[in-house]
Amino acid sequence: MKRLVYSPQINAWVKTDTGIFDLSPYITSYGVTRKVNAVSSAELTFRNPKVECSDGKSRFLFTQYQTMESDGSTSYRPMFHPMDPIVITLTRLKGHPVQVFTGYCDKTPYIQLFPGTASLTASCTLKRLLYTYWDPGLTFVIEYLSKLGWGGDGGKINLGAEKNRSNDLNDSSIGYLLYRILIDVGGWDDADIFIQELPNKQIQASVKAIYQDLTKDAKASFETFSDFLDQIIGYGNLGSGGGATNVSQTNSSGTSNLAPATENVVTNNMSENAIPWTDSGRGSTYGSSHKYNYTDPDDNSYGSQPPASGLDPDIPGIATRRTAGAGNNLNWYVVRSPSGRAAALPQSDWGPNANSGRIVDVNTPAAVGVFGYSQASDHSVNFPTDQGSWKLYFCGQGSSGKTKAERIVRDGKL
Repeated sequence: MKRLVYSPQINAWVKTDTGIFDLSPYITSYGVTRKVNAVSSAELTFRNPKVECSDGKSRFLFTQYQTMESDGSTSYRPMFHPMDPIVITLTRLKGHPVQVFTGYCDKTPYIQLFPGTASLTASCTLKRLLYTYWDPGLTFVIEYLSKLGWGGDGGKINLGAEKNRSNDLNDSSIGYLLYRILIDVGGWDDADIFIQELPNKQIQASVKAIYQDLTKDAKASFETFSDFLDQIIGYGNLGSGGGATNVSQTNSSGTSNLAPATENVVTNNMSENAIPWTDSGRGSTYGSSHKYNYTDPDDNSYGSQPPASGLDPDIPGIATRRTAGAGNNLNWYVVRSPSGRAAALPQSDWGPNANSGRIVDVNTPAAVGVFGYSQASDHSVNFPTDQGSWKLYFCGQGSSGKTKAERIVRDGKL
């Protein structure tokens, strides 16, 4: 596959002693390196053409820039100097420039004897912070923190000495400490600072909610890990002394008989708007079944076309176009038929074909044993193929997905 790779248009402005200079028309190459939690950098290479000065002589534009001295005389100096502010924008879509760099020049051209290009390097605005000397171990720093209520014995921060300390969850006066450091150390103007007070009740509620989410996620992760161990190591005792217990059996097609441990949870009247369904559309049925004495001519479930999940073809399930899980990592869905009957079902196979326009295939055991469709004299299922709207809601994998699907069916809502 061919791709067009190009550099976006660059514009750069440098604030010099005599005003803001647009460097853009002269740039020949550039590089901008954006860093997270570090000083970003930029490097520009640009033409340094000769221009005719007021005395009739030609001089290099950037290294012999003509300027007026305070006494009225004319001198020729470099245009750019270290610490000159610089702003860079990049434009991919015409008329929509994006500011990607703001900082200060580091190295600038001073003199050039021959025609050619010149270059400058720059660091982002964090350069000021990088070169602001601050040693928290110095005596005056300890005294400064002590004055703000943060000084402790041995030069360590004493959290017990913080201002406005209480049993409530708050900012522990860190906001005031930050405010004073910005002014006293950083030299900021009070008008440029706004540090909002933390709302204690909202913070407590947020922390509680985060803790509950972490607990829930940890429980789900533990269940998934347990399922993995069960699948790899197995259940029960091993060895001939007590009689070994097999985890599962294998049928003649080579597919695993590992099945959901409980009967399918079903409800007869789930509202069409009960939950935000992830899929909605037409459906069909498929699959051979020994239990219902039916051989699907288009699906040799016990031979060349076993379910992708490894489930026994007689276990109720569906086929969707999501990658099928296997073993204890089955995908679980809430499946609602056009009649309103809904059930928690695993994804046992992959399908239907996208060209069919259907969103789900229901296997024979689910169609008959779960959704209640009858069988004809040849044992085929009287299924409403391409009639009505089937709805699916994906609940996740493994035991956590199964638990969620069954709870939604029982409650009739999320």
